[in-house]
This record gives sequence, C-alpha cells and structure tokens, in this order.
Amino acid sequence: MANSDDKILLQTINISKTYPGGIRALDKVSFELKEGEIHALLGENGAGKTTLIKILSGILHPDEGKILYNGVEVAFKNPLDAMSLGIGVVHQHPLLIPNFNVYENLKLYATIIRQRLKIEELTNLLKIFKVEKSVLDKKIADLPSSIRQKIEILKVLLFKPKVLFLDEPTSALTPIEVEELFNILKDLKEEKKSIVFVTHKIKEALKISDRITILRRGKKIATLENKGNLQEDVLATLIVGDTTLKAVSEKVEGLPRNASDEHVLVVEDLHARDDLGIYRLKGFNMKLRRGEILAIVGVAGNGQKELVECLTGLRRFDKGNIRYFNSIYTHIVDFCDVVRKYKVSYITDDRIHTGIARDLDFLTNIMLRDICIEGRGIFIDKKYFVKRAKEMIAKYDIKAPHEKILVNQLSGGNIQKLIVARELEVKPSIIIAEQPTQGLDVKTTIFVRSLLLSAKGDTSILLITYDLEEALSLADRIIIMYDGKNVAEHSSKDIDLKRLSLEMLSGVT
Repeated sequence: MANSDDKILLQTINISKTYPGGIRALDKVSFELKEGEIHALLGENGAGKTTLIKILSGILHPDEGKILYNGVEVAFKNPLDAMSLGIGVVHQHPLLIPNFNVYENLKLYATIIRQRLKIEELTNLLKIFKVEKSVLDKKIADLPSSIRQKIEILKVLLFKPKVLFLDEPTSALTPIEVEELFNILKDLKEEKKSIVFVTHKIKEALKISDRITILRRGKKIATLENKGNLQEDVLATLIVGDTTLKAVSEKVEGLPRNASDEHVLVVEDLHARDDLGIYRLKGFNMKLRRGEILAIVGVAGNGQKELVECLTGLRRFDKGNIRYFNSIYTHIVDFCDVVRKYKVSYITDDRIHTGIARDLDFLTNIMLRDICIEGRGIFIDKKYFVKRAKEMIAKYDIKAPHEKILVNQLSGGNIQKLIVARELEVKPSIIIAEQPTQGLDVKTTIFVRSLLLSAKGDTSILLITYDLEEALSLADRIIIMYDGKNVAEHSSKDIDLKRLSLEMLSGVT
C-alpha cells in the first residue's frame, strides 16, 4: 500500500466542467495521485469519473480549476501535451480503427505520439497478456470485445507511461482475465508507475487499490485509505447516497422464477464461420423455454459473438437451423421479420457502434426501433414519443436534462440505460441480452437485473455474459460454451464453481 508521505505526482484543485446542454459533470473536484500508487475512482454512471480522466489527459478543458504535475501548474492544449509528460489513457471504449488490423492500429498510434514501435517489446507484452502473435494480422472488427480491450491496454503500455488511467478496463474481461490484468498493474506499481483505476465495481476497487476516491453527481464525496478495513455496503452507500441499493437488491432476491416447457427459441447443430472464414460455431445447440432466463457463459472468443450475430441476422450460417416460435431459418435469420412477428428485443454489448446513433438526440434514439423495424416512417406520433422519452429518463434514472440532448453528450453508462430502456419498454416476448449491465454502476446494475427478472408476461431471456456473478444471480439454467459448442449445462441452483471454471477454460466436463 502507498504511504501517506508519498510524493504527489498529479493533482487537481477545484476542477469544474459543464457540458453543452447544461450537464454539470464536475463541481469543484480536488484529486491527488501519488507516485507508485493504484488509486480507484468509484461512482455511479454520470458521476464525473470519465470527465475527470478526459481533463487530466488533455481531451477536455476544464471550465475552472487547476492541474498540477510534479507541483507545477500545467494546461493541456490537447492529448499530445499530456502524453509528452508520460500520461497514458486506456479508454472504456477502445480507440481502435475497426477496418485496420492490430499491427496497423499500433503503428498508427506510435506515429501519432511520435514514438517508435519496438517489435521486441510488443512481442513481450503479447505474451504477458496471453494473446497469440497471429492476432497482429487480424482486423479489429473481427476480434471479440475482450481481445480489443487487451489491445487497447497493450497499446498504451507499449510506450511506458508514468501515469496510467484505466477507464472501466475490466468491463469486457472474464474473471480470469481480470486477475491477469491486476497482476500486471501490481508489477507496474512496483516500477513506481501511478495508476488511476476507474470502475463501478466495488469488489475490484477494494482488491486492487491503495486509495479510493468516490464521486457522486460531479462532486467528490470522500477519499479513503484502503487498508483492508473498508466495507462494501459502506462504499455503496457513499456512492449512491441513499438506501435504495438495499431495497432494489432485496427486490431482486424476492422475485419468482417461472418457466414452462414450451420452447420459444431453438438452435440446432449450428455451424458458422467468422469474417476470416474460420469456423467459430461447430455444432452449437440450445433451447430457450418460455418464461426462463438461460445464460450462455464462457471465455470470450469461443463463438459467443458469432452466435449472437446468427440469432440477430447479422451473420449467415452454413449448417443447422434457428427456430423462433414457428419460424425456422436455415441460412440467415430475417430478424426484422422476427421482431415484427414475435416482438423480440436485442440489447447489444457494443453500445457505441451498434446500440445507438451517436450524433442523433435522445428522442430519435428512442424512436429508432419503431422507425427501422416497425416500419412506421413518417406516421410517428411525436408527442407520444416525447412523453415516452421523458418517462424513460425518470424511470431509468438516466442523467439527461431533456429528451433533445445529443446522445454523444451522455456518459457510457447512461447510453447503456437508454438502450436497455428502449428494448425493455416494448414488453418483448424474447430478450437477447448481450452483456446488458456492462459498464453500469452498482445501483443501475441491480436495477437492470431486477427489470430482467420481473419482465412481465411470458418473456424469455437469453443472457450472453462473461460475468459469472450475473449468470448465477439471474439464470435458471447455464450453458457453458467452449470452442463453438455447448459442452455442459447446469441448473443455477446447483453449481460447482471449480468444475464450471474447468469447463470454461478447457471444455472438460
């Protein structure tokens, strides 16, 4: 743990920032980062965590306040100014060009920051992150989200920053990959690197950090020494600011789980290739019952991405069939037809690129499902959608001052709330939920899970997640996916975690 007399490397004094549209993201926040410490930044979505990181890395300019580096006041005109002082940022959403391969992305980054890409160091980092060297030739668009996240982290570490900001770095990683990342961060700390670990996961903050700073609605609530005596419930109360967390949690635990024997979605002997022509699905089978939650879990890259794409009509498959109720598809799913006939919802894990239209406003994003899928076009009742948008903002606690705010001015967590709200409010018969709580804070995670559990009527949920805790807390059944196949199935009531881990890692049952 860091000592109280350690040198202050980076500091803010009364930093404030208000976005266009009136969102007060930071309100006179003072923050200190010591040399050789891991400092966790905790808070709900919209608390100001990402805004603070963007200011400290030169992406945004504060409206007021000071930044000190090594005791000297600095003013970053742009990110290159911050990089020149050794400040590196791992962004929540990897800043990688989808149509470039991994090596081209790394080379471009090196050119931008005026550094030389050293192949020996790159090879060493690939080994540390347990990523095959062959990934360098693959397009970013063809990689699972966990590998993209690793590449984003690796990209920044290649150039040996003195200060490292990690904004929700574990949101796309499995528990095993999180442990690997934590070991890397501990090694960097031993090298006197200073690390700011931005997260909404209290357990992770307690496990990795020396100190914890809590932000709430743009204000600093507290900075606490993490000496092993901090309690999760105390931190949760400081983050949320009230007792609703406990109330919502109790609501989740008390909800009934009912399922019938009728199958609403069936996948039989599914074979499909990725964009490089490699088979990622090799005979996958599953049956989703009416009224149940079925979780698909596994280490990222074992065919989950391709399965979801086949189910939602984004990818053709070579063999097998997919049946939604009475509609059977043998090569590609007509997802618009499925949505119209059976009211199926899809919560994507890639909220920025496939979940929203970033440059449009909140209201239009709420209307997109009706415009694109229901085919209403110009016959939309705008007054109805304005009313609906305002109700969603209130019901889902979305930090948006009004329905006309551009979506790109919202935090990542609030964008995820928008997507979840849009897909749940139609009262669907089936929800395909791909990492539905990824990047959400504790309170909102519990809230979304409660909504999934309490979905009215005969709603069935297919949950694709890398979060074992989420699968265990929500699902009636769990299917283990390995190398494109379903290798095991368990009732969530009787789980052996050691056996589960072995099945996920090696396919051994």
